[in-house]
Amino acid sequence: MTYLILYDISEDRIRTHISKHLEQRGCRRVQKSVFIAKTSIEKYHEIKNYLEQIQEEYDNQDTILFIPISKKGLQEAYMIGNNTAFLDSVDDKKVLIF
Repeated sequence: MTYLILYDISEDRIRTHISKHLEQRGCRRVQKSVFIAKTSIEKYHEIKNYLEQIQEEYDNQDTILFIPISKKGLQEAYMIGNNTAFLDSVDDKKVLIF
């Protein structure tokens, strides 16, 4: 399954920690605070549980979103620009690029 992981983290140290963790788990950055993860459900839960622990450890008003994306959803995505990390996640390369 493919997931978008998006976050709005105010503290630089925590934001860096989260982005490094996601990269180490094979997630690919598609924007500054957006990652795409093409992974198993088990790895998804490991990532989600770890980030929940991080979130609980500090007092904040921050948000981390996990959004599952179906194969059809990826195929119907519309992108303006050129983002190779995102394109690599799309099996059917019919996404339009402008």
